[in-house]
Amino acid sequence: MDVGNTSIHIGHVINNKIINNFKIKSEEKIIDKNLLVMINEKFNLNLIKNKGNLVISSVVPTITDSLINLSIKYLNKNPFVVNPTIKKSIEIKTDNPDEVGSDIICASVMSKNTDDVLIIDLGTAIKYIYTKHNILYGVIIAPGIKMSMKSLNNNTALLPKIEISIPSNVLGKNTIECIQSGLTYGIASQLEGLISRIENQLNKRLKVILTGGDSKLISKILNHEHILDQELVLKGLLEIYNMNEGK
Repeated sequence: MDVGNTSIHIGHVINNKIINNFKIKSEEKIIDKNLLVMINEKFNLNLIKNKGNLVISSVVPTITDSLINLSIKYLNKNPFVVNPTIKKSIEIKTDNPDEVGSDIICASVMSKNTDDVLIIDLGTAIKYIYTKHNILYGVIIAPGIKMSMKSLNNNTALLPKIEISIPSNVLGKNTIECIQSGLTYGIASQLEGLISRIENQLNKRLKVILTGGDSKLISKILNHEHILDQELVLKGLLEIYNMNEGK
């Protein structure tokens, strides 16, 4: 489970391969027995109860605690929870390594043994994660698309809530198109600008990987060569679990 502020990405792993995954909203009120019923509709929880485990990366402490209690009570499992002190295949070279979120750690380990990778995780917040040769050197954090839209809704009297999609034209001709353009082309332009600034600072070309809930949408309009991998954090979570549990 990759627990974010907006959604929980749940993956089912058999024989070290993610065979199924889906998302639910991050709401503490749903973290009860009904959640297990929902998961069991997707895959057989008895497999986890009998010989598997629940593995968690979370940036929402209250949901983490609820999931731990749920796992112990109904699955008879002490879940594996990612934290900055666990064994991992990447070194964190930041001012305060203990502050680095588990989602950033999980994404980072998937860039192992690779020169100059920039992972861009488009979730509630947008994280730009720069790694090189198994070392995490730096991160940029900016508001994500849904956070930007919420800010518009909360701080303007007349702008409506809209469906987030890519409009036909960059310059909108009605209120909905105008907002859609700002949220999609605006974020894509932010990515292009920051990628360029980082490459200029480092004086080298970066391998760019997009992941996160809004990555598929922005990938369609991003004018920079990139790889799209929406399972990147789940893959990193699996690798960290295997490294620590010896599976």
